[in-house]
Amino acid sequence: MTARRSALRVLVATALVTALAGCSGSGDGSGTTTPSAAHASAPATTCQGPSPSAPGYQAYDCLVSAPSIASNLFGDPPMVEAAVLVPTGLADSGERRPSVYVLAGFGGSVDYLRDPVVTELTANPESAPDAAKAPVLVFAGGANAPGGSFYTNSPVTGDWADAIAEDLVGYVDATYPTIPEAASRGISGHSMGGSGAINLALHRPDVFGAVYALSPGLFDEKGKEARFAGDEVEGVVAALEEVEPVAVEQRWGELSGLIPGGENAQFAVAYGLAYAGDPSLDTLFRYPFHRDSSGKIVRDDAVWKEWDAGFGDLPGKIERYGDALRGLRGIGIDYGRNDGYTWIPPGCHYFAELLREADIPVTEAPYQGTHDDQIPERIVQHLIPFMIDRLAQG
Repeated sequence: MTARRSALRVLVATALVTALAGCSGSGDGSGTTTPSAAHASAPATTCQGPSPSAPGYQAYDCLVSAPSIASNLFGDPPMVEAAVLVPTGLADSGERRPSVYVLAGFGGSVDYLRDPVVTELTANPESAPDAAKAPVLVFAGGANAPGGSFYTNSPVTGDWADAIAEDLVGYVDATYPTIPEAASRGISGHSMGGSGAINLALHRPDVFGAVYALSPGLFDEKGKEARFAGDEVEGVVAALEEVEPVAVEQRWGELSGLIPGGENAQFAVAYGLAYAGDPSLDTLFRYPFHRDSSGKIVRDDAVWKEWDAGFGDLPGKIERYGDALRGLRGIGIDYGRNDGYTWIPPGCHYFAELLREADIPVTEAPYQGTHDDQIPERIVQHLIPFMIDRLAQG
């Protein structure tokens, strides 16, 4: 979940705040509440390719038109960065194949997943999928001005769940030789992308038929305390107390350098904008801590619960979306036992245990590794075979 952007920009014009006042976030990422200007126009899709990629694949590098995020309050271009890897010769064969979407982590572009996978396939061609069954691979990025979109619908950062499930999937199915059915479409991702993949599988079983999450952000009963009750709280509270509405020409960079605590604080603010966004507030999101009249930092339990709903509330999600989970053709949870984000391994195991208790089949695949190592090997040797075995071949 390492951030790759130094500036944190969370202010917008007073006019925009006023115009969108009253909208609220969707909590667990369901996206039932969207900005009033959602699905506006967006620039046309642009692609480069095909070009040789890994053995057996041709690559296309694209910026895909995403009207679903055109209403974001940061001026982020309504485009999804994507790299599409198509099995060589598939387009000319008249055949169609399943597709597998791989979502990037916090602040990450498609390159940090796609390039190592290409390197792995090139260095170890014997690990490449059977040419007769190789799926179309779609690597997608979810970075935005705050650092990460979390692939969820937000009235502040835009409808990123829809950008993936509708805008990106619609483009890929219309352009490349995929099987345009949920049973033949898998969703996966790493870190923020892994949690995004799980939420998309929960909420859009009409689009995705299987999910495989790599080191996803998931909370067990203590996860949110481990992630969001740390040293950065004082600094974030102090910074948010300084936020004031600004004119549109000042909206960029006003908070840059104001939030102390580095990447952890940036991640917390981006998380709040995604899961607890509120355009009616000068801060644009609800934060679960504030200073009381005596100056003491206190927690707002209602907002704390809302924050838990992003990566957490796993029993509630299984209860609400059990039918969708049971209808999936496969669920995989893959994580390193030595993850530096120490709350991730217990969160992943907790989710797998809850699924088993609900009689929902799950593949739990822990390994000796950290958060960022072995990603290409896990994708090539585990994720892709998992999807080939479970997705309908048509």
